[in-house]
This record gives sequence, structure tokens and C-alpha cells, in this order.
Amino acid sequence: MKNRKTLSGSSRRQFLSDISKAVLISSAATLPGNILSASALSKSIIGKEENDLKQIEEWIANKEKPLKWIFTGDSITQGAKHTLGKRSYPQIFEERIRFEMSRGRDFVINSAISGNTTKDMLNDFNWRVAQFRPQIISLMIGTNDAAVIRNISLNSFDNNLRMLIEKFRKLQAIPILQ
Repeated sequence: MKNRKTLSGSSRRQFLSDISKAVLISSAATLPGNILSASALSKSIIGKEENDLKQIEEWIANKEKPLKWIFTGDSITQGAKHTLGKRSYPQIFEERIRFEMSRGRDFVINSAISGNTTKDMLNDFNWRVAQFRPQIISLMIGTNDAAVIRNISLNSFDNNLRMLIEKFRKLQAIPILQ
């Protein structure tokens, strides 16, 4: 295909660096009056960040093996409410991975649902994630858990998030927390 723009050199390294930052995330999820550090969570139950990053880099380099990427979470990931008719971040990611990185056989699946909490994700896990047997799962969730009207404690959120990550690992998928 003529004039096809693909990532190479520094652009490709930047894209891998962006994925690295997501895998080794150190942002925090804020709940009323409390802060749960994602990096502390990752050290206590993920513990594989460096190996995860190396694995993702190897998978991306091997264009013969298609990958399944799941993006899941709440309305921010779903994109229906907050994008005002523009593309959601999973759609932008799909364009970058499938076109710019020439991984046209990869599947990028957005199973996020507006209004969902970590408990909703756990209850619907098999339908929204497990059936696809993904290699990589990007999870952005917590906004609805933090809503005062939901009355979800920090402890419940923490337990639910840990259970989700354990379920991701049981699928042999690499979790990316955002």
C-alpha cells in the first residue's frame, strides 16, 4: 500500500514507551478521603511489571502472532458519553496498533460499560473479558466506585480491584491499570 504511514525508529520506541508507562503505572485512584496507590497495589499483587513489559514488547515485535487487547472499565473507556462524537481512546489505540504498527490481525475489543463499578466488572467478568481469552487487558475503572451515592468503601474497592487483577492473571493476561 503506497503512502502507508507506519511507526518506525523513534516513533515506535515512543509508542512502546507509552505502553511501558501504562504497564508500570504509578498513578493513584482517589476515593473520598483516601488514596489507593496503584503502584503499591501493583507491587503487592501484580509484581511482574518488568517481565510484563518485556513480554508485550516481544509480542508486538512478532507480527506473525496476532494479539487480543481488551479495554474495559466504565464510561471513560466506553467513550459513548464523554467523547462528544469523537473517537474513544481504545479506538485511537486500535488505529495505532493495527495500522501504524502494521499489526492488522490484532483485535482490540472495548467491553467497557458506562456507570459500571469494580463489582459490576466482577459480576460480568466472563462475558466482558474471559470469553475473549485476551493477552492484554487495559482496565480503567474507579470513578463510579468513588461516587458518594454508591457508598463503596475503600476496602471494597481495593478487594474488588485485587480480585479483577487475579482473574486477569488466571487468564494468563497482562493487566494494564490506568
